[in-house]
Amino acid sequence: MKPVGAENAIEVEVLVVRREEFPGENKEMRALESLAARRGDTSSCPGGFGRRASLLLKLLVSQKCGGGKVQRSEFGKPFISGQPFCWNLSHDDELACVAFAPAPVGVDVEAIRAADEVRMAALGRAAPEALCQWVREGSTEAERAFRFTLAWTATEAALKAEGRGFAKAQGATMGDLARWHYRARAIEGCLVTCACAMPLSLELRFVNREEISRAVSAVR
Repeated sequence: MKPVGAENAIEVEVLVVRREEFPGENKEMRALESLAARRGDTSSCPGGFGRRASLLLKLLVSQKCGGGKVQRSEFGKPFISGQPFCWNLSHDDELACVAFAPAPVGVDVEAIRAADEVRMAALGRAAPEALCQWVREGSTEAERAFRFTLAWTATEAALKAEGRGFAKAQGATMGDLARWHYRARAIEGCLVTCACAMPLSLELRFVNREEISRAVSAVR
């Protein structure tokens, strides 16, 4: 993976939504669901927080793009025709986020979890063996958990930046991963990792309740 040169890094803004601050069943969320239906949002994201947070973040992206409709590539990557920047979405059980950059970018957020046999087997299908071995070489369970989560999020972020995600059935090679620059930030028991075509710094910002209300109200 390429090192980051601070002297020429671009800023990647990451907007983060917390589950605990996200509104549940109320008129704003019903308006958001209605808007998504009118726009033909066919996201396969499961229901509950993950789907609704993704809908909200896509709404924020659309508003930043002047109201353009979110579409999907043949591999399912969301985009807006003529978008003035690159962006990518991710969510876990407690956090959802969108990364904005002036260059191709991918983002993944995952809770930091133990590197058990099931997760290591999944990593082995997605990432090169050298990365899996690096995880196994962690000296403590906590270090292996952190390394696993970093390896997983970096791999997924790189594949999403490329545009294929895990549609690339054979997984990523070291050559695939070496194309990208990486930054990661641990927040609230999760790891947010970005892969970008250029050296980068991360600027994380939490979306507050007022911003959520304002964004949804603007389109009702």
